Amino acid sequence: MSYVTKEAVWPANAVQQAVQDIIVRFYELADCQESDAGAQMAARVFSRNATLITPTGTFKGSSEISKSRDNAWRAVSSRKHRVLRVFAGDDSGSELVILGTVAMGLKNGSSLDSQFACHIAVVASDQDDAEPGSPRLGFMQVFALDSEPQIT
Repeated sequence: MSYVTKEAVWPANAVQQAVQDIIVRFYELADCQESDAGAQMAARVFSRNATLITPTGTFKGSSEISKSRDNAWRAVSSRKHRVLRVFAGDDSGSELVILGTVAMGLKNGSSLDSQFACHIAVVASDQDDAEPGSPRLGFMQVFALDSEPQIT
């Protein structure tokens, strides 16, 4: 089990394992310093025409989402997301709200622990290399309490 969801409470029977895996993949990539993390998100987490809204901007479609991580490590040296609770907006589990925390180490030596909420909509994949009907995120909006690290 991933560190991302180790402590998560999921709604009973509403969230398929494949959807849980997509959520884990997103947060593991968000915490990863690999230069291709954004491209992996665009290809392996989101649908082609997805919208990703974060405290740092709005990204629409694979091309923009693949660049969404370009400045993610400008002021941050480490990042670790943990999903704590997931709520389903419908019986199919295609609309979810996630509550969690993120711990960040900053390049100036300080740290920031923040709570976040996230609204997602799950759709069937339209990516060429995905299994037909496999889940992808068609929409994600992140709400963060402390979204911009203070650099001093």
